[in-house]
Amino acid sequence: MTAAIAAKFVRTPTLTNDAGTKRTIFWLLVASVNFPDLDVVMALFRDPILTIKTHRWITHSVLAAPLFATIPAALFYRVSNLKNFRLLWLTALLGIYIHIVSDLVTPYGTMLLAPFSNHRFTLSSQFIVDLYFTFGLIAFILLGRYDAARQKIWQRVALIFMVVYLMATFGLQQYADWRVRRTVKENQIAFEKISTLPLPLSIFDWVGLVQTKSGVHRAEFTVFDDKLVFEDLRHASDAFVDRTRQHAQAEWYLGFAHHPLVQSFAQEKNHIVEIHDLQFSAPARIVKMFGMKKPRTPFALRFTYNAAGEFVSSSFNE
Repeated sequence: MTAAIAAKFVRTPTLTNDAGTKRTIFWLLVASVNFPDLDVVMALFRDPILTIKTHRWITHSVLAAPLFATIPAALFYRVSNLKNFRLLWLTALLGIYIHIVSDLVTPYGTMLLAPFSNHRFTLSSQFIVDLYFTFGLIAFILLGRYDAARQKIWQRVALIFMVVYLMATFGLQQYADWRVRRTVKENQIAFEKISTLPLPLSIFDWVGLVQTKSGVHRAEFTVFDDKLVFEDLRHASDAFVDRTRQHAQAEWYLGFAHHPLVQSFAQEKNHIVEIHDLQFSAPARIVKMFGMKKPRTPFALRFTYNAAGEFVSSSFNE
């Protein structure tokens, strides 16, 4: 949605003052900005693992974007009066790239080089839903609508706001990441991976996740805190966990998750081994602020064993 709003302020050369042509270019841009999220159709197969494997995959690839841009361009060439296919294609390509860039700043990760690489690139500078950025853009749209005489001025201000906000959040992420890495070095923590991710509702709040062989060190903090304090979250270790790690699904998820944590516990007459990615866990500050019960962590892979120790089933994100 934010990418579609941002498209409102992107000016594309139409080489004409014709209102109909400009309108066609605008709606093509909006359609193209949303095109990459057509990967949600994979949910129709009712396979949650397949869905998550393909989310932000080929439709979000900078390499495949020129090919995918031909689809909305061809559609608008067919249904509109604008018959300049090159212009339509360039507009569609711009829209897809706007979407990819807007996803790149969020922590989930985007497979920019698919299908040749499934590495998920991310700047991790903005939370998946950044209300300040979204509502800021909406405010400029409304100002341009109700102050038509200065509409172009508001569009320029909006572009400046987008650039400054993106640069500011990236700068804050770099500073927060430096704080995390400095603390890791001071505490002599042997790490495999470090991520510094934004928390919701404030651009100054972050979480540092440090993957180790034994588990994950986690610290929630603001950039104004004097000191970072890590909690040491350990992987469970028992016979059930050892068996679970041999499952193909577990091997895949341990490689997919940015910061996996393995838990093992009894539940009624069964035994459960659960693997989840701490990247998606609810921030303790938010849970406490709203007085919520700790919500179930999304994207959790669960293995169930019966009282006899036999494997019963596996489920994902249920």
